[in-house]
Amino acid sequence: MNDMLLKKLFAVLFIIPLVFVFAIFAHAEENSKIYFFYGTGCPHCAQVEKFFEDEKLFNTYSVDKREIYFNRDNAILFNDILDRLNIPNNERGVPTAVIGDKVLVGDKPIIENFKIIADEFLQNVNEAGFAPKSP
Repeated sequence: MNDMLLKKLFAVLFIIPLVFVFAIFAHAEENSKIYFFYGTGCPHCAQVEKFFEDEKLFNTYSVDKREIYFNRDNAILFNDILDRLNIPNNERGVPTAVIGDKVLVGDKPIIENFKIIADEFLQNVNEAGFAPKSP
């Protein structure tokens, strides 16, 4: 009986903290990503996609591009991220770019600010030691 109790104690003392460490790393990786959320058929999203393609931003930055109108998992991720960043529901829509803890909603804000915010974000990420994944 003592041996069984010891094994359970070991599991609690070792495995539980390990789970927390993995959760912290997963959260840090999520914060070191750039997301672009869009909807198929959205004309504003198409303008941002054209801007990204014309400026070769998908090649320059590691952008995780997610369609949310027809992909439920992406819509859940979109809302989870915006919930975590305390973005009210009435301020959500597509196109949306999430760059670390900065959120740009709408074609004009993304087109006008994406490069500046993404460059600053990547510089901070690299200085912190979290190298973003290359495309």
